[in-house]
Amino acid sequence: MDRRCVGKAAIVLVVIALMGMTACAKKEFLSRREGLSADEAAALAARLANDECQRLYERRPFSADLYSAELRGTTWHWGRYDPAGTHGFSAEVSFGIDGSDPKIRVHWSSDQVVPNELLPPTREDILERLMPELENPGYPAEILVPELDNQK
Repeated sequence: MDRRCVGKAAIVLVVIALMGMTACAKKEFLSRREGLSADEAAALAARLANDECQRLYERRPFSADLYSAELRGTTWHWGRYDPAGTHGFSAEVSFGIDGSDPKIRVHWSSDQVVPNELLPPTREDILERLMPELENPGYPAEILVPELDNQK
């Protein structure tokens, strides 16, 4: 083989390797310089998903380690639609590299949930079932059913 061909091939391989390393370094540099780390993004996403789930369903089923945060361009993505999620809950969260412009979608599916596991009753539901005739007993409900305090 000609020395020129070997030299050109080596240069091409070096350029390709440098381009790949540059792309990876740029992604890491952008996330460190301008925004959140993957762990910080996952923690923020779980908090946002729990806040939305609390608002909709009075539940907080998500933890940061449930899904991996993935940086695509300048946007963090966390979660996915998952009908078999914890008690049927799943979430999709995305936001800018610095946490700005969040988009949160919380899903609840009964596809993989056993009927008696469907949305556990709230404290108020239990009290209403136990004491339907007592609209306002004049004393705190905790006196009647103290073990319900541990459900929150």
